Amino acid sequence: MNILKDAEVHALFAKLLIDRPQHSKILQIGANDGKSYDPIYKVIRDREDIHITLVEPIPEYFKYLVKNYAYRENVSFLNVAVSDSNGVATLRYIPVSEIEPNNLPHWARGIATMEKNRNAMDETYRDFKREIHLDKARSRALAKATKIHTGPLVSINQLINHPFHQDTDVLVTDCEGHDATILLALNMEICAPSLIFSEWNLMSSQDQINIQKKLKDYSFYAGYENFLAVKKETCGL
Repeated sequence: MNILKDAEVHALFAKLLIDRPQHSKILQIGANDGKSYDPIYKVIRDREDIHITLVEPIPEYFKYLVKNYAYRENVSFLNVAVSDSNGVATLRYIPVSEIEPNNLPHWARGIATMEKNRNAMDETYRDFKREIHLDKARSRALAKATKIHTGPLVSINQLINHPFHQDTDVLVTDCEGHDATILLALNMEICAPSLIFSEWNLMSSQDQINIQKKLKDYSFYAGYENFLAVKKETCGL
């Protein structure tokens, strides 16, 4: 594993992303509003030959996502949650309308989650290194603003088993602690993307080990917040 700064991981991903072949396909799970803290929006906004499938479960953020990509052709949208099974998802999230009136940080836009104690929606949560204690006043403010959404849950393998997604070239996940569940369930005999970019710090140490074992045919670059896996035979790294 190559240990880098997060900025270096993002820069390498951007470089490889802009060089994707014509008619490549990107699948982004946890797309939020399409812009906030997004690793692909600015990089491939002018590559309309690349098809993007954007997946976002929260209807309010899905609305912003569609609006922010209205300028672009060759894009699809799915208003579902993704996991290792089908069913019904229950997610906690912060509505946009609650952020400014409650003086919440901008990153509250991006912390919808199916998990408990895996991100800043809980007063105490764990990353792969340590237990983190949130400022109590901020924790109370976030809890007060939190809403619940229930909606359709689709398994990653049902998603990628669709003929259109089987040749996905780039997989991006930002699922607030649920990324390991998705990636460890991914059937790579159906879909083995050239690039995988995912949230890293909210996984457990054991999940990180298991992810690296699963991606043994990839060059692995990890910062604190994200990792990038590059398929060796396709990208020459």
